[in-house]
Amino acid sequence: IAACIAVKRTLPIILLLLNKVSLETKCEKSLEASSLLDHINFEFLFCLHLFCETLHELQIVSDYLQKSDSDLSSSSSLVNALILHLNEYRNDIEKFSILIKEVNLTAKNNNIKNLETQKLVRTKKLPANLAYYLTETISESRKIQNYDDLRLMIFYPVIDRIVNELNRRFKINSPILNGISSLNPKNSTFLNFDNILPFARHYGVDTDSLEVELKLLPKLIKRQKEENNYEIKTILDFAKLLDNYKMAFSETFILCKIAIIIPPSSAGVERTFSSLRQIKTYLRNHMCNEKLTSVAILKIEKRISKSLNLDIVVDKFASIHNNRRIVL
Repeated sequence: IAACIAVKRTLPIILLLLNKVSLETKCEKSLEASSLLDHINFEFLFCLHLFCETLHELQIVSDYLQKSDSDLSSSSSLVNALILHLNEYRNDIEKFSILIKEVNLTAKNNNIKNLETQKLVRTKKLPANLAYYLTETISESRKIQNYDDLRLMIFYPVIDRIVNELNRRFKINSPILNGISSLNPKNSTFLNFDNILPFARHYGVDTDSLEVELKLLPKLIKRQKEENNYEIKTILDFAKLLDNYKMAFSETFILCKIAIIIPPSSAGVERTFSSLRQIKTYLRNHMCNEKLTSVAILKIEKRISKSLNLDIVVDKFASIHNNRRIVL
């Protein structure tokens, strides 16, 4: 997304530079610059605007999934909302028209011909004796000549490919993810037994007890809100409430803990490996596993490490080793 935005913002400068390079006859890269200028046409501008629009929305979801404090229920709801938004964006003709207007404005500002001013390419008719032979690739069989071709050959395939990839990655365990989402108070299916049932069966929770607990929980939540003014907004708030009644709502409390513990992505694990690379360097190659584990914990849990009182740590270390000559 950063590369697309950078190209979009600096497009006039890029075109100016390519024009200067292409006019230099003695330059070896003039041919490459001319070729790049030929490819920066209306189709290129359309793809650039489309990718800036869609990748920006994908980046928002991706950044949230990589946060250390993100939970799986909110992540699942966010991904479902993104898929719904992309499907609506695909079928909205008005938004496509707005996108075309933006592309036309960019083309006008950079002296690039739009589809209306471009010459129509005459469709070549294949000779009868070659009718049953493959003479060109599928991509070369049809040229984009109007806005309908843009929508059918670029806009729809790009959106469909993104949606299919999101469905492939996040819809494999869709019943389980829906069950986790139903433990989120902001979800419309909050405490819905039918949605939570696949999630409960997957982790071997007693479904009969769970069904009874889910019937009693709305009354408990309502009572806590009226008497103690305790409002549940997130799954963490819901888990804190269940912690006080975990003997009565043991099955629901187990599912809440599982939903909170499961990471929405592997970003945390990747950060752990990055920390190990910083700790065990070439000069620390002979570090034993016990020391490496201890240092890695301090590095990974740096929030807790920074909150430690070092004076207490030093005093405790000095009290363990009484035979030290230097007083710490």
